[in-house]
Amino acid sequence: MGGSEACCGLAFIVEGATEKVFYLEYLSQLCAAKGLALRKDLDTQEDRYAITSANDEKVVMMASVNSVSQMTNSATWFDRACVGENPEIGWTVFLCYGTDEYNSDITKFHEGDWAMLRESISPAAQKIVDLAAEADIEDVMLCDLPGVLSFLGLPP
Repeated sequence: MGGSEACCGLAFIVEGATEKVFYLEYLSQLCAAKGLALRKDLDTQEDRYAITSANDEKVVMMASVNSVSQMTNSATWFDRACVGENPEIGWTVFLCYGTDEYNSDITKFHEGDWAMLRESISPAAQKIVDLAAEADIEDVMLCDLPGVLSFLGLPP
C-alpha cells in the first residue's frame, strides 16, 4: 500500500450500508482536519483504505454485517481479511451499531449477537471499541437533509 509499513489496523464492523458510508465519510473528515491522507486501496476487492502521515500508515478495513445471519461471517472476515492478511500489525475493532431495543420488531440484531461477535474477535483484536448510536444513522441524516443532498450531489 505504499512506502511506509503499517503499524496498526482499524477494523470497522457496521450494521449496514448506510453506516458504512457514514463512518467512512466521518473518518475522511477527521483525517482532513488532522492533515492526514485517507485513500482507497485499489489493488483489492476488500473495502481497504490507508491513513498516512509523513512517517506512519494505518490500515483501515470496513465490513457491513447487513443481517443477523451474517454476524458470524464478520468474525470470519476479521480473521481472514484483517489479521490473516496483516498478521504483523495490531488491530483495533470498532463495532458500529444503533442502540435499538434488541427485541424491537424492526431491529435486525438480537440479544447476545454483538456479545458473541466480541468474544469471537477478542483473541486477535488488541482493543474493541463500541460506537453505539442512540438513534439510527438514517434518523440523524434526516435532520440534515440539505447536507445529505449536498453530499450526494443532488439539488434541494
